Amino acid sequence: PAKSEYYNGIWVGSNGHVVAVGNKGALAHYDGSSWKDVKTGTTNSLYAVWGHDSSNIFVVGHNGTALRYDGTAWKPMATASADR
Repeated sequence: PAKSEYYNGIWVGSNGHVVAVGNKGALAHYDGSSWKDVKTGTTNSLYAVWGHDSSNIFVVGHNGTALRYDGTAWKPMATASADR
């Protein structure tokens, strides 16, 4: 992952995939062999990540930011805080 970012949350899936989230919208994914930075479409800090499996991963952050990975792409989710 980008060395200039601070990471606030990490999730490790049963398949060995890892997602780390951090400041300025930073999100990094480890696929079992290498890390890749992922564009999230936000500059809000991301605080926590949780997944049910590698097709259902959720991220929350500053100002009600919420993202979901559906197995294909990261997409924003509506929240009460983000909609204000």
